[in-house]
Amino acid sequence: MNASQQFYHLSQLVTGFGELSVDVTEGYYQKLSVAEGYRDHLDSLLQLASACATTEELISKVSNQQQAFCKGLAFLWYASELISWASANSALLDKDRAPASEREYYSGLIWQAIRAHPLGLSGGYYGYWKYEPEN
Repeated sequence: MNASQQFYHLSQLVTGFGELSVDVTEGYYQKLSVAEGYRDHLDSLLQLASACATTEELISKVSNQQQAFCKGLAFLWYASELISWASANSALLDKDRAPASEREYYSGLIWQAIRAHPLGLSGGYYGYWKYEPEN
């Protein structure tokens, strides 16, 4: 597996989603490979994850620093925001953070997880919310 494929696999293990956007995956990989704190743990975590078949197996093998990385990665996938390394290492999250792009915002896994449309993107009629989103 190359690094992009390893990152895709790691993202699957961390998020619990079997299928992820390949385009978004590549963007997130690039973002984490240069982000302070994250870049220091990326390669070792990719190697570790490539040897794991399940989320439980990954959880049993990660160090505290790698747990922080996984927390930041999960937040990135679900909320489309990269939290600072300091926030990933604490119980507190950064304030005033926003997704880098509209595409990232709409790609957040949170919308699939809660089966809802992204806020501000409904275009629906009264009562549309009783139906599951098609996108």
